[in-house]
Amino acid sequence: MRNLSRYPIIGYGSGVVGVDELNAKVDDVWHGVLADSRAREEAGRILGIAPDDLERKFPTSPFEVRTNEAGLGPVETAILVFVGAVAYDLVKGVAKSAVKETLRILWQKVVKPQVENYLPLGAFGSEAYLDEPGDKKGIEVMVSGPLAPRQLDIGRKASLRILMTKAMIFRSEGLPGQDQGATVQQKAALDLIKSGATTARAGTEPPLGKLVRSSLCGFNTFTFKGHTTAADVLSRRIRNFRQEIDSFECQPCSNGKGEEKCLAEFLEFLRHTRRVVTDKYQMVTGDEAISWPKVLLETAEHHAHQTTDILDIAAATGTCRYADADNPISLVGLGIKDDAFSWATMCQLPYVLMHELLCHAFQGLKDWDDRCPVDSTCAWSEGWMDSLAFELTKQWLEVNDGKLPPWDQEERRTKMPHWVQEERRAIEGEASNLHDRRQQPQSSIQPHVLKARIHARHAAGKLELAYQGKNRLREPANYRLWRFSLRLNLHKVPQSKRNHIVEYLGLALEMCQGSRLDEIIAACERFIEHDDWKVLLNDLKTLTTAVQNVLQ
Repeated sequence: MRNLSRYPIIGYGSGVVGVDELNAKVDDVWHGVLADSRAREEAGRILGIAPDDLERKFPTSPFEVRTNEAGLGPVETAILVFVGAVAYDLVKGVAKSAVKETLRILWQKVVKPQVENYLPLGAFGSEAYLDEPGDKKGIEVMVSGPLAPRQLDIGRKASLRILMTKAMIFRSEGLPGQDQGATVQQKAALDLIKSGATTARAGTEPPLGKLVRSSLCGFNTFTFKGHTTAADVLSRRIRNFRQEIDSFECQPCSNGKGEEKCLAEFLEFLRHTRRVVTDKYQMVTGDEAISWPKVLLETAEHHAHQTTDILDIAAATGTCRYADADNPISLVGLGIKDDAFSWATMCQLPYVLMHELLCHAFQGLKDWDDRCPVDSTCAWSEGWMDSLAFELTKQWLEVNDGKLPPWDQEERRTKMPHWVQEERRAIEGEASNLHDRRQQPQSSIQPHVLKARIHARHAAGKLELAYQGKNRLREPANYRLWRFSLRLNLHKVPQSKRNHIVEYLGLALEMCQGSRLDEIIAACERFIEHDDWKVLLNDLKTLTTAVQNVLQ
């Protein structure tokens, strides 16, 4: 079967129907496709199968709706027929009435809004890209070409700007002393700000700055009284918030849909984390010729009541997909929950972006043509590599811990915003909470998938321990773990084979000791030399099979 990832498919959750119901509708539509000669011919073209063989090979729909780990809605393999020419033909009147009605609803409410702007996946918002490593231009807004930006609507951008400003000014909302009056007044002020953000979400008229300010009319009339230490702190916060809002102005982009400034904090985080991740990959590849990807930022929304999966403790989730053209392009997405962006969300963003960049954006860059993204069942990406993403987030935050020489500390300081230096403990705490939450039950992940993810996470730690050997030299072992992991992640390996590699490796690390363990380490070290994932997989399979035979 042809690789379907290049075709448009339904992305972020539309809120139209549930997954089970949508899968039933998919089967209904598929039967309509099989019953119509034109639709059957087009479906055969997309799938690379003779039209007459479709019903024999696929008596039910070959397309399945799945949800990713963040509960964002249908992703990655959803209703491909709707989005291709088949959908258009059927909607135009070819299909039977019952099927046509199903298509009409899904086309109008879900698919059409996504494909009308030529986006290959998802109802994302703004898109911006980072230039190649070493390019001093940094981050720019992408305003033309086949991936012209599709932004959050202006109301959601205004709401996000209000809540992001609140998070940066009020942060954890703590106050000195035990001043009940100041505490009550701060809550009243924050409630007015949140109300303004909700009001802004319904806005439709630019300019963005004017919409932000007009939505906060209730807060603008708020009066504050008090002369205690806590009152002085609160007074300063309120003053700073008003100054930030009053000075916020945006000029429309050339496409009239948005501007870089409205997502400045996101873009800054992406720039910093991308540089850290690029440095790591370049550290283990040396002078090897690799086409490093351009990284694009996308934004989307989750509805306010969505609490599935990690959205019970997070208001921002990450995704990554590929839009490779003449060069590899990785699109990192942030899904923002309506009315929920907070200080905790701000602190979680470095880890969220670090995960998407380290685990996914640079994945498969060797022989990168026709890369296919993995899904949430990939134990390698969501278990093994995620543990490294969390470690890299902590490394990025370790500035004054004494582990780095003074010159390296100074260099590290230049790679993070000033407020991150001040709040690195809070950021690490929120990152740790989110990292742990990803290893706990989630409604869209089956228990056996979660257990494989957890096993892979622990296997990475065991490999580092095995690399240490008897002398327990952590730094060389840590480097060898990163070298093995990142070089393997750069290969374009089918997801099932990635899972086999981490399964065999995890099994061997748990069961082997002595000379057998040395053989496992040797296989990993040989991979660095021959750089062939198929040989590595075969070596690990042979070794684990031998161990199992001995134990039986």
